[in-house]
Amino acid sequence: MDKFRHKSIRDPLYGFVGLSETETELVDTPIFRRLHSIKQLSHAFLVYPSAIHTRFEHSLGCAHLAGRMCDQLGIGGREKEDVRIAALLHDIGHGPFSHLFEDVVRRCNPDLGSPHERISEIMILEDPDIGRILGGARQRIVDLLKKKRPTTASDIVSSSLDADKLDYLLRDSFHIGVSYGRFDLDRIMHTLRANKQDTALCVDVKGKDALENYRLGRHLLHVQVYHHHARLIADRMFLQALYAALDGGVIAKADLRIGPGDNSRFLEFYGALDDNSVYDLVIRHPDAGLAGEILRDVRRRRLLKRACDFTIPDLMEHADVRRRLIRMEQSELDDMSARVAEQTGTPTRRVVFHKSAVSIQLYHKNPLMIVRRGKVISLSDYSPFRSADSVIRYIVYGPSDADTRKKIAAKIAGELGIDESVISYLE
Repeated sequence: MDKFRHKSIRDPLYGFVGLSETETELVDTPIFRRLHSIKQLSHAFLVYPSAIHTRFEHSLGCAHLAGRMCDQLGIGGREKEDVRIAALLHDIGHGPFSHLFEDVVRRCNPDLGSPHERISEIMILEDPDIGRILGGARQRIVDLLKKKRPTTASDIVSSSLDADKLDYLLRDSFHIGVSYGRFDLDRIMHTLRANKQDTALCVDVKGKDALENYRLGRHLLHVQVYHHHARLIADRMFLQALYAALDGGVIAKADLRIGPGDNSRFLEFYGALDDNSVYDLVIRHPDAGLAGEILRDVRRRRLLKRACDFTIPDLMEHADVRRRLIRMEQSELDDMSARVAEQTGTPTRRVVFHKSAVSIQLYHKNPLMIVRRGKVISLSDYSPFRSADSVIRYIVYGPSDADTRKKIAAKIAGELGIDESVISYLE
């Protein structure tokens, strides 16, 4: 009997996916089960109501695809077991609303780097249930996740073409109901190769078009879904509320501090947080104040609305303004929105100047590779989609009242020294 069919689970994308006995035990731990209550796409469900799929099902899908990739590349035995487990546990460190909560953790740990990756490491090495199941394999799994030794196996877990990205593009598209992120998975799997140096995944040139589709699909999902204006402001409002909760002591910063030693206090607090519990923790607190008010607004979809929405090309006739905006940090945009709020008699939190940069070529640091005539080359060297620019979009939000938003747009235009008609947008 196939050891990876100890238990079979129905998946909407792949049919039945199998789990080994060890993987089944990991899935049944409380620390993993909490992923059932953490949405894959944060507040995207406020725009796309069916976007309520979770990190739990995504993690199962990653383990399944990692196994298929191992089979295609001839990776077996203990190495395949480790790769599948690493793919299964790669998101175990996510907090409420996935990547969004990383900013909250970083506020309490300014020197932390990538919070969810560090938290995943802590959970794998320090959670007693995972320790009982994995034993001495824990460090091997962490090393794979951290790419301590770059190999084809570690690329399956983390790279430009890893099991994580292959799954989330297909899964997000499926649950949202859009076609942007769909691509020919079977063709990519069939043409998957390891280069001669055994340090990166490649696709045979016969799979080039499927790889192009994968790359373009990821870009389009970023533009149309991940950077949708309503999802962006819901996320910003959520963070406003959580920052206020931290500053007001509604959430104790000490509970979210990560140390070099024992992290049992952190694990106990963080392990109980999910999308619902973090809202209830704040809203039901007797001193919730502003934080509770904002979260109630988000929960009821009383979101701020666009007053301005423009991109750098919209400012083609204003070269000095373009240069100034591109150099501006988010903190400077926040200062500008605070001044505009004061000038228009609007509460500071109800004017938000958001900068959103979407990269056209998504894989600068880790290019997608193909094998052509026996040589490993970058897909970008053999592709018509070569742009390395970013589309920078600026959105200014304000209250639902149209007159107030019109005043906000006029003041922002004044701050930038341009005509209001260049940037104004009213729903």
